[in-house]
Amino acid sequence: MGYRIAKPRALLRPVDIPSGPRLVGVGEGFPYIVDTALQSPHRESFAFLAAYWRCRKPSPKTMTTRCEHLLDWLRFRGECLIDPTRVEGLLYKYRADLEERVSAKNKDYLAQATIAARLDTAIQYQFWLAHKDPKPAPFSHQPRGLASQRRHTTRKVVPFTLSEMTSFLQYLAPKTATESWRNWLICYAGFATGARLDEVLSIEASQIAKWDRTTSSQVLTLRRSKGRRTGATGRDVHIPARLKEKLQQYYFDERKSIIAQAKAANCRYAEPPELFINGSKATATSIGAAHKQRRVAEMFSAAQLACGQVRTITQFDPLTARSRESRKAKHTFHHTRHTYVVHAYRYYISAGLSRDQAWMAIKEALGHRRVSTTIELYGAAIADEEIAQRNAQFDLMNEMMRLSGGPHEQ
Repeated sequence: MGYRIAKPRALLRPVDIPSGPRLVGVGEGFPYIVDTALQSPHRESFAFLAAYWRCRKPSPKTMTTRCEHLLDWLRFRGECLIDPTRVEGLLYKYRADLEERVSAKNKDYLAQATIAARLDTAIQYQFWLAHKDPKPAPFSHQPRGLASQRRHTTRKVVPFTLSEMTSFLQYLAPKTATESWRNWLICYAGFATGARLDEVLSIEASQIAKWDRTTSSQVLTLRRSKGRRTGATGRDVHIPARLKEKLQQYYFDERKSIIAQAKAANCRYAEPPELFINGSKATATSIGAAHKQRRVAEMFSAAQLACGQVRTITQFDPLTARSRESRKAKHTFHHTRHTYVVHAYRYYISAGLSRDQAWMAIKEALGHRRVSTTIELYGAAIADEEIAQRNAQFDLMNEMMRLSGGPHEQ
């Protein structure tokens, strides 16, 4: 069976197109894959490309490239002698074939980026065939047509357990006097205040400098990253005494020492307003610069892997075209916010507050506009935890009755 690329006007009859002739104009000049034996579009590939176009709205050039990649994969799959149901073996052999090819354009072997792009198209197409449904399309980006219609979905709440949080912070705590407190402070601020990562990194050094050392606790103003609606106003959060002490210690000792080193290494150095800055181990050009979110994310994942807080996932590797298991960090920095909600709710209830009062206090701490948003996001996790606590209490009561010879044992 052969395939060729044809323009929409070259199609013999509009009725040959699946889903009706209304899809003829998809992409305007976008070439379709046509079965040379039947002189009609290849139905599976046509539906896949149409779904891709609806989801991504790419340019005609991108659609042409995607069509050429898919055409190459269909030809290879048709000529290959391996059982078509063994998708993993087909992809592995396809990668080996691509690595041996020579580009007609520059007379050299195909670049790794080109090989990865062709494998990505083949993997997405096979995934789409297996599901037979364009709704869970194998395209990572959100459809542009739905960008303005954001649908609020409840995210899964994954808090740290008490043992996980303790071991994680113990790992980040400095072991010697010369090590930095910065990473521990950033993570502890997330656990203690429920602040987002960009809010923690927005803490300004001037706020710490104005603090009164005689007061046990203070208030910090946190702001979101630039471009967000809430970034201009910010919100005030209560800082525990332990965190306040360490923030002041970092500002007056470690931060000033780093700034002195940065000024000595670079005469044009300008002190950033942010509290957290790159340490002395950074390069000469970046020492003393504001600490970036991506560096915190890398540190957060590495610390969890060192502590054994991992999860195992199975995924396709585009570079090897094989499925493999990889170990990923169990939590992200945003899960410190989830942990704060769970522990804050426990504390407020044990302190005698009603549920409504507890939710209102958490809503103010998280910076939500409406308490309904807080309950919608975290209510299910709190309810599950309360049920587990009640079940544990009932188990304890049943055990006590069993040991005392209660009526149910007669």
